[in-house]
Amino acid sequence: MAILSALYLSIFLVLLPSSSVITPDLSAAFSQFFSAATILPLQVFWVALFLYYGKSRVTDSTVSFHVIAERL
Repeated sequence: MAILSALYLSIFLVLLPSSSVITPDLSAAFSQFFSAATILPLQVFWVALFLYYGKSRVTDSTVSFHVIAERL
């Protein structure tokens, strides 16, 4: 399936006309990527995924301590 989609997209890449040459601007890319509007939603998404998938819904555990009276 992946090979077929790669071939399909390669055909469209050749057949479809391209508009103009895009020149990359790394300074603009870094300024957009490292903005608070980008970082904060990603952090909130990460915390939500961590809280959802981090707690097991199948297993459970308890921790208990007790004192052995004979060894006091």
